[in-house]
Amino acid sequence: MLSEVKTIEACVPVARQPKRISVNIVPSGSQHGAVAGLVGFEKGLVSGIVIPAAETYLDRVIRLHELLHARHTPSKNHKLPPGVSPTAWNIFEDCMVHSRYWVRDIGKNPAVARMELSVALRQLRECSLAKPNAENWNVWLTTVIRSMVILHKHWDQVVRSHKKSRAWYRIARSLNDMMPEIRNTVDNVVCRFFARSAYPSGTFPLQMKPRFKTSTLKLIESMLIHPQQQQPDTPIGGKRPNDSNKKPVAVEMGVYDPEKTTPCLPQSQRQKVYSRCGGSLNYGGLQRFLTQWDSSRLFLRRPMRQGWSGTIVIDASGSMGVSSQRLIKLCSSLPGATVAYYCGAVMPQHPTSYGTLTVFARGGLRIDCQSAPYHEHSNEVDAAAIQWLTQQPGPRVLVSDLEFCGGAIGQVDRAKMLLRFSPDIKVIQSIEDAWRQLVGSPEPTEV
Repeated sequence: MLSEVKTIEACVPVARQPKRISVNIVPSGSQHGAVAGLVGFEKGLVSGIVIPAAETYLDRVIRLHELLHARHTPSKNHKLPPGVSPTAWNIFEDCMVHSRYWVRDIGKNPAVARMELSVALRQLRECSLAKPNAENWNVWLTTVIRSMVILHKHWDQVVRSHKKSRAWYRIARSLNDMMPEIRNTVDNVVCRFFARSAYPSGTFPLQMKPRFKTSTLKLIESMLIHPQQQQPDTPIGGKRPNDSNKKPVAVEMGVYDPEKTTPCLPQSQRQKVYSRCGGSLNYGGLQRFLTQWDSSRLFLRRPMRQGWSGTIVIDASGSMGVSSQRLIKLCSSLPGATVAYYCGAVMPQHPTSYGTLTVFARGGLRIDCQSAPYHEHSNEVDAAAIQWLTQQPGPRVLVSDLEFCGGAIGQVDRAKMLLRFSPDIKVIQSIEDAWRQLVGSPEPTEV
């Protein structure tokens, strides 16, 4: 074990070696003998390396992959462009490992190339058989892009090998069926790592030109799905005490979820229920209690009729015709549902966002207002609203005409992907159809 650690440490350049590198060789425990590797950086130096110990193709490729990270991945003075997440950076560097670093250090070694190609084909096949969802989409996309970079590098060998060629085309067809919305974007990202114009001329460069690097990172970021963080309740147009020095948080979509004080179903419309306990005395049953000692009708309650309970997200763009009156009527018919709507209107607390999602009703209570805030604007935040819906209690309903447009780069494609990989979301094209399907009757004309 000591000799193996010394060998691994020798693969790290002297300029990146601290006084001691934490090397952890993990025994494989999975079916295929694969353990994910990891390289840690601290103050521009390699602080730790985690690699698998088995001798399968996949484990060998992982070891080479992580050692190339330790040798070439930028570790200091690195700042991500605005709007780019660390996940996009990790995907970018994984692709650089197999497109640039791998070719420089390992070259055309036939054995290593065979291992790399075999791993890429197997992982692409596994991805084509998997059914990604919003939770594991980023991991699935990372594997697909990295494997396609490897296939692009070995394209000549794949085409010359009839067996591998057939396997590749079967996988390609499966991937086309699974992600038609972003396939062109994935191909664009993959080709960027092999374009001559993306790198400085002269000697074999290891880093992209800054403008190519930034645009590639933004393309990758446009395909990722990140959890939408709900912001604290804030009054419309107002500020909380002692927050004058705080800068607004940059979010793709602001969530307006104020306190709800008005019952969705007025008390006058609730059905009377007699009970042995309660807060309202039934004087008609008092005589029965005094004469017969029967307390079954002594108290009177008006419980809230729940009906259909789930989460409804409504597209509140100008084409949908959302109004306060329609929302109030819908909440009166479905008092147990969580009703929210979204559009491109921007909250004062998040002026840099693309739009706002307003939670109108929840838990039998709704917003006490005559004019619904933040509605009847453009779309802008379809993807973020659908992602918020995937995190809410089911059953889940999206009321939208599916005319997605505007917003951040790639948000239209992300919205389509989320709907494609979220079969539990029921799409209804208009509020009138939502009434017929959820309430079971046509929409009333009066409140």
